[in-house]
Amino acid sequence: MKEKVKGNGRNPNPRDLVILFIFALAVRLSVFPYWKDLNLYGDEFFYWSWAQNIADGNFLRNFLRPPLWTYILSIPALMSDNYVYGRALTAVLSSFSVPLIYSIGKYVFNRKTGIIAGVTYSVYPNIIGYSHYLWSETLLALFMLFSTFLFLKAAGSEKKHVLVYLAFAVSSIGLLTKEFAIIQFGALILALIAMELVDKKKMIFTGIAIFFTPVLIYSAIASFYAQRPVILADAFVYNSNEADSGKIVWKKSTKENLGIFVRRLFKFREIPSRFVKQVYNLWTPNSFPVFRLLNADQKYKNMPNARLIAYVASAMYILVIVSGLIGMCCAEKNLFLTFSVANLLLLSSAGLFFLMCSRFRIPFMYIFILYSSALLADPEAALKRMTWQRGLLIGVIGTVFISIIINKASSFGYWG
Repeated sequence: MKEKVKGNGRNPNPRDLVILFIFALAVRLSVFPYWKDLNLYGDEFFYWSWAQNIADGNFLRNFLRPPLWTYILSIPALMSDNYVYGRALTAVLSSFSVPLIYSIGKYVFNRKTGIIAGVTYSVYPNIIGYSHYLWSETLLALFMLFSTFLFLKAAGSEKKHVLVYLAFAVSSIGLLTKEFAIIQFGALILALIAMELVDKKKMIFTGIAIFFTPVLIYSAIASFYAQRPVILADAFVYNSNEADSGKIVWKKSTKENLGIFVRRLFKFREIPSRFVKQVYNLWTPNSFPVFRLLNADQKYKNMPNARLIAYVASAMYILVIVSGLIGMCCAEKNLFLTFSVANLLLLSSAGLFFLMCSRFRIPFMYIFILYSSALLADPEAALKRMTWQRGLLIGVIGTVFISIIINKASSFGYWG
């Protein structure tokens, strides 16, 4: 469907940006005493140990994960061997995402929506949780929000080419942070295709070149040092194989794992069950912060009412998803809606190929938060756009989400 480029020219208010950033940072610092002594877990070990290696002058020779986050994390590692410095950096980076979601909300909708979105992002429990972990999702979320803002601004600007290319460049940096930036890239391409532009083909091909050039350069350098082909990272292949084959895949070589990965993709009979399983994993109300809140060996130090907070976190997730889906189904058709739907469809479809952990949705939650905020800011406008077709769509999507909640209820408190 062709869509006209729309932009309402609502630029962010500098005072709002500063206030929301300070509020977000204050919220994160207020709970920091419960996070600072939290033990490293999972990939946090990898990121911090290699950040320390880089800080000691031993540059990265491990290609399990994309490199950028480890290099950025080496900055606090230079200051101290205590990973609490890394947690502090992550909290600050997470706070910078709040002015960006406000800016998108104000530009696409209005100031009220932007402020509600900024406040929601600031207090959203799962995002607060990840804002203190040494995982790369928080940095990817920051790049995705910035890329989205640049792309939407391009639609209403005379400098379309410059802003669109900057959006692709920021997404490319995101790909060096986390593999799932490829979803953002796909959504940018689909949104460009939907736009009415004179030189659309040129912009698409240039955007593709901008996005893939840095990762190709890095992959060539990594392949040279590893003396084997490295395409950005190894973990997404290992993790996806592990989802079907078990932990034994980590004992196999990269070459063997690539073979397993390719053979697995061509098991067509398993595709439907694999897709359903991974979509359920992705959108479960469970999460890693909930796991830590509910499990004694992972508890936050002196965290009061930890169990209650875990249930509040899951309830808020369900509320934001449901209200966000209603907001999307009742939204005005524009470029941001096309871009948002493309992101969510591509993210869910990735379950055909990859292991989908609940944390992978964190960089994409801004979409639900924005549409939930728009619904809350002006429910009458949403009701006026309601038709029986939109109501039917809400019913179908809502039924799927309810089935996920019911199916995953028995695993509540697991890793997620």
